[in-house]
Amino acid sequence: MNSRRFCVERMPLVSEGDDSHSFALARDLTSRFEWTGGLLLDAAWEAKPHWLVSRSAFERWFDIIEEELQTTLGRRLAHAAADSEEARSESYIRPRRFFGRFQATMDYLNADWALRGLGRLESPAKPAKDPELDLEVEGRLLSCLSAGMANAAWEWMVRRRYRFRWEDRGADRAMVHLDLMPDEVAPPESTATAWPIPSEKVAEGTAIHPLVSPSQLGNGCWEVDQERHVLLSLDLIVRFERMTSIYSDATPLHTSLFDWGEFELGPSSAKVWSAMARSMYRIFVESDELFLIAEPEQWLGATREPLSEHGLGFITSALAIDQHGGVELGFHSIFHPALVTGVLMGCWSRAHGRAPSGRWARSDDGGLRLALTAKDEIAPS
Repeated sequence: MNSRRFCVERMPLVSEGDDSHSFALARDLTSRFEWTGGLLLDAAWEAKPHWLVSRSAFERWFDIIEEELQTTLGRRLAHAAADSEEARSESYIRPRRFFGRFQATMDYLNADWALRGLGRLESPAKPAKDPELDLEVEGRLLSCLSAGMANAAWEWMVRRRYRFRWEDRGADRAMVHLDLMPDEVAPPESTATAWPIPSEKVAEGTAIHPLVSPSQLGNGCWEVDQERHVLLSLDLIVRFERMTSIYSDATPLHTSLFDWGEFELGPSSAKVWSAMARSMYRIFVESDELFLIAEPEQWLGATREPLSEHGLGFITSALAIDQHGGVELGFHSIFHPALVTGVLMGCWSRAHGRAPSGRWARSDDGGLRLALTAKDEIAPS
């Protein structure tokens, strides 16, 4: 078990209510999720990066990946969520009570879920040790994602293993069916990334923390800018990408758009990364967001909202590399290269009105650089 633990006071209960811009919620979010170098780092889980994303954008992102790969991925996402939540649970500590321990543990988990905007886990009607149980998640995201998280949470609570399946119960509720497993299952392996997560902290200057003005919605949900948002870990995204790669064939996807050579990916992983990036690109283009760039250095400030304010990374330099808008961007930190590539290609497309391509390379100092250029060669004028 991980020796770094946090007491229950580090996960304050979030009171329910419909107060606009809850000061208590903002305090809890900004104190737990430090915003540094364009990343949102979770103090309650080894400073792991998290993605601030609206519910609708995440669901659209997942749908487009399924469309791009031409397969269903619900079970992959469910098991990635279960493994990620199980890994997270190593940082939990059980409430020390003789009476009411079960309810205190449930409250502890729901406090953590509420702070991440994941909804609320409801206790089953049957006894906790029954071999077949039904859990409910109020304020679910995708039912498969919420089911995987609920399964891992319940296993941590009762220290037993379950198989799980799920079903929708309306727009905001999921039912999770658990069946006790007779055999022990090995814990999930840890994750590592092919790109560095800087340990040194970089201040955001005078910028305002993106979680300073949330509004409570109740049932473990909150919104930013009048839209429900959640905080999803890089650990979850990496596990989902790897589980998807296992079951993906090596047929190339959008080879003219993305160059992942710097990361030494296998063909299946490169295909999944391309689908993830393509999804982010399509979401940005569909949003009709304006993105105006006159000089390369304007990339640093203009990408704060679509990139840094969602915890996806921080651009430190921008250099023109051709006469047609081509630019090379340097980074201090990135959440996931595929997501960053998709967002920035969407920005480039909006700025120049053409389809872009992206290529990653390593800087002499060990940092990463992304070159954005037109997908098709442009004849000299």
